[in-house]
Amino acid sequence: MFVRGMDNANPKPRGRPPKPLQGRGEIRADALYPLGVVMRKLGISRNTLTSLRKQGLKVHFLGRRCGLVDGGELIAFLRNQWKNEAEASDEANSPSSVDGQQQLNRSNDGEVPA
Repeated sequence: MFVRGMDNANPKPRGRPPKPLQGRGEIRADALYPLGVVMRKLGISRNTLTSLRKQGLKVHFLGRRCGLVDGGELIAFLRNQWKNEAEASDEANSPSSVDGQQQLNRSNDGEVPA
């Protein structure tokens, strides 16, 4: 059977070849990474990188175009972000003492004390 765009002896798909699936690798504290490599290793877009920079990620520039991120600073920044996120979720999940007392009163007699 002849398929247009494919050679019968050696079938090749048309268009751009697929990128090989590779692991994102590790981030080392003793290395400098260009912004493109940071985005690829973290699996983030340019908009997410911009958001991280606004939140305090330090980017060092050589000239006007070459932005570099220190691996140690990136690791410390991500750990700080995760710690803040965990603390925020813990605060959201634990009711304050006043709210907890009101919920306890509601469950006991169905009324909220004034």
